[in-house]
Order: sequence, then structure tokens, then C-alpha cells
Amino acid sequence: MSSEMTVPADRFLLITVGTADAPPATRVRVRRQIARLLTSVRTDGGTARRLTVEVTDPAEYAQLVAQFNAERDTEYGEVVE
Repeated sequence: MSSEMTVPADRFLLITVGTADAPPATRVRVRRQIARLLTSVRTDGGTARRLTVEVTDPAEYAQLVAQFNAERDTEYGEVVE
């Protein structure tokens, strides 16, 4: 598997990070690494944006979390095999 991800021009690559239950040091480290990544992409001539998304409907939020968890379960299952 390639370490590079390619995304078609008409799509966005969305990376989500949840640190609500993590120790404060983890949250700070993640924020700093994201900031460095954005700066690096911009320095190299790319476009990088940090977007905050709020899901206000509790049912939709639960569905979104379940979807992400199911996708990760599948990926982790492939690694274990």
C-alpha cells in the first residue's frame, strides 16, 4: 500500500481528529502538528485549510460516528488478517 494518498480534483480529503477524551498534552501536540502540516503545504505552494464542522443533530452525529467506526473496524480487520 502506498504511503501517498491521491484525491481526484473534484473531491476533498477530509481528515478528522477527535481529542475530547485525550490528555491535554495530546490535544496540544495534535494542534501543533496540524498547524505545521498546513504551513508546510502552503509553503510548498499548495492550498491548506482548517475547517471546523459542527453536527447539531444528535441522530446525524451518532450516525456519522457509527459510520466512521465501521470503516475503521473494516480497515483494522484487514491489518489483523
